[in-house]
Amino acid sequence: MKAMPLVKVGKLRPTRIITHPLPMADAPLLKP
Repeated sequence: MKAMPLVKVGKLRPTRIITHPLPMADAPLLKP
């Protein structure tokens, strides 16, 4: 399940994944 959100966050902010290993924390920010 982590691969799914990670791919979406990677397409929107590839640099964010490197800084934030947790896509779940960024997911809500990208999709309000």
